[in-house]
Amino acid sequence: MSKAQSDPDREKRPTGTQRRWAKWAVLGLLLFAVLTGLQVWIAEQASESPAIPEGPAARGLPAGEGSPIGRERYDELLSRKAGIVMSSMELARRAEARCLELDQELETLAEQLGETSWRQAFESLSRVHPPSREEVLETYRREIERARSAVLDLDLVTLPERGVTVVEIHNPAFQQYFSLAMYLDGRLAVTLGSPKSDQSSIGDPSAEPAGSTEHAADESYLRNHCRICIPPLAVHEIYPGHHVAFERLAAILDDPSARRVIHRREGIYHEGWGLYAEQLMLEQGYYDLNEQSGEALGQQSEKQRDATERRFGALRMLYLRALRAWIDPLLHSGEIDRGEAERWYREKALMTPTAARSEVQRHLKDPVMKASYFVGLEQILQLRAIWRGEHPEAPLKAFHDQFLGRPRPIPEVARSSFGVELAEAGG
Repeated sequence: MSKAQSDPDREKRPTGTQRRWAKWAVLGLLLFAVLTGLQVWIAEQASESPAIPEGPAARGLPAGEGSPIGRERYDELLSRKAGIVMSSMELARRAEARCLELDQELETLAEQLGETSWRQAFESLSRVHPPSREEVLETYRREIERARSAVLDLDLVTLPERGVTVVEIHNPAFQQYFSLAMYLDGRLAVTLGSPKSDQSSIGDPSAEPAGSTEHAADESYLRNHCRICIPPLAVHEIYPGHHVAFERLAAILDDPSARRVIHRREGIYHEGWGLYAEQLMLEQGYYDLNEQSGEALGQQSEKQRDATERRFGALRMLYLRALRAWIDPLLHSGEIDRGEAERWYREKALMTPTAARSEVQRHLKDPVMKASYFVGLEQILQLRAIWRGEHPEAPLKAFHDQFLGRPRPIPEVARSSFGVELAEAGG
């Protein structure tokens, strides 16, 4: 009997060639997994450490003080981020013009409030704030729900199913840069007081996170969360701002690390949408609604002052964004120095010296980031004007739902989603 005949299972066993192919297939799968992980890592590194300084790995928190990058490099970075040719001096000119417009609008409201100037009005209104950190958090919760109801009633955009949790954040790095409230994947993280611990954590407001120590919300931080400051922050960060946009991205992109890369790369898209949300709600009369009933305040004379104060707070926030876009290109182009930029924040925005220093430090560490809000807003408004000309009877919700999706430079969104070209902004 032959050897083959004595081993009937021989034909069932893989041959040497088959075993080699199987081995190479396994190695190929392993190599694919490694390369995929490497691609994500490279993308993250590229977004955090580009040839032109684009900003920090942790959004503005690298080592070192930073320094102006010069007009030529700033123009190149601005144009690359904006997806269209832009000039630093043209940006500064437009931002200055917007500041002057808002300055006049704020003066008009200050006069209605019986104040001699809008800065005096803001100095008075900023003293009216929730009395404790628990009340600050609760005020944010109420305002978020109020904004959500208004967006639904006005039918402005398709809202995500997932809601938002408001938490207190104990993060010395965020406090260093005066980040008062920040959207973090389904949570609004609110900064209160100076922590007595160096541990950075996000906790439930009703209980201190593990590893942190008790800290109190001091008066300066409570004033930052003044009654007229909270509504535009809730609109910008949650409804119809960042939360709506981020949830739309999550619906089409499951990978959280990939979403983080896109978020860091497309700051003009994200922050432009956040500032557009503020502008949109102002246009829609959101700040003229009764906090309890949702009725128009124009018919309730006793509520007129409240409505005026709320509009004042919204306009003041728009002014701050425009001021940042005015300062950023001038600082990096050498038109003003660090000391002058700090003085502008103290005198024009009524910031404390510490806050003004922190603002300018962020400008220097993350070129264009402070201007991205204003640049994105202008591009969205330009695109909306073109869309409205083509669809005069369509509801705004159609525009917003068409705009939101995978973040890209807004001119690219205009081409791919709307079939139009945005005008260049050189000069």
